[in-house]
Amino acid sequence: MRQFQLLLLVLLILPSQVFAATHVFVAPVQTKAVYDVVESVGTVKAYNSVFIASEVSSKVTKIHFDEGQEVQKGDLLFTLNNKEEKADLAAAESAFVQKKKAYDRAKNLVKTNVISDATFQERESEFETEKANVQAFKARLDLQEIRAPFSGSLGILDLSVGEYIQSGESMVNLSDLTKMKLDFNVPSRFLSSLKVGDVLEATSSAYEKVFKGKISFVDQQVNQTTRTVRVRAIIPNPDKLLKDGMLMTIKIYTNERQSNLIPEESLIKRGEDSFVFKVVEENQKKIAKYTQVELGSRYFGEVEIVQGLHTGDVVVHHGVMSVKDGAEVAVKAKEVEEKTLQQMLEN
Repeated sequence: MRQFQLLLLVLLILPSQVFAATHVFVAPVQTKAVYDVVESVGTVKAYNSVFIASEVSSKVTKIHFDEGQEVQKGDLLFTLNNKEEKADLAAAESAFVQKKKAYDRAKNLVKTNVISDATFQERESEFETEKANVQAFKARLDLQEIRAPFSGSLGILDLSVGEYIQSGESMVNLSDLTKMKLDFNVPSRFLSSLKVGDVLEATSSAYEKVFKGKISFVDQQVNQTTRTVRVRAIIPNPDKLLKDGMLMTIKIYTNERQSNLIPEESLIKRGEDSFVFKVVEENQKKIAKYTQVELGSRYFGEVEIVQGLHTGDVVVHHGVMSVKDGAEVAVKAKEVEEKTLQQMLEN
């Protein structure tokens, strides 16, 4: 009895603040533009890349560039020994001139019946044959001059003037590095989310820079061993920092949507389930309600709420561990982040 009296006396002399509402910081549920983030690694390669080779076996008589030089489409790269081809072309052109004169005369004579139609057709046939011969020798001469098939950067040169090369032998690499292909694989579960035009960000350990590109191709065939899908993106490379064969870490922002988000600190985990304290008005008091929520993706300290909360709801942000279900709370501050998730993603 004496112990009960002492307890009652203590309760009477304690300040009224003992029973005051718990002070908490709250945050509103905000609707923002969010994305699913797909991560992968891949390798970049030049948009166009080819090893220049000769179609004929011959000796290199002149090299018209320096290693690493930028060239334009059609620029002359190598001249091969073409003396024989030039002589053959000169002979063919001379014969062509003679046959053309004979053909022109025959064309006038056949009109006046001085020669027969058969003779005229013979002169015409000889003229056409020599014309074809000239074109053939010009084509052979063109093979002795090797030109750039597209604009790009030349690689290391491993041959010298005077060296004899075989048909099909590699002479130098030519690469267009102004934009790059980025090939990578993603799990097949993301197949429905990925589409041509989706934006991605790629980084390399070589540079403290984010390279942005867009998906240009999504394969519709799933690898049966890895259960992944091959994806290709195009990345602009105007400064030519990216090189053929570099490894890149990739993030793709896809499935853009409007969704409800709250600060991660508001979450309470109970096994596989997640809860928050939602602040509601009851009898002119602010009450903390223990509310189960279904989570989506996480974004830079925020978490997507799929079910359980709505735009405009308010949840306890700081002070979660001091609150009990149904307890009265006093809002000390309401935290609102002005920067949008879209801006965070773009930084």
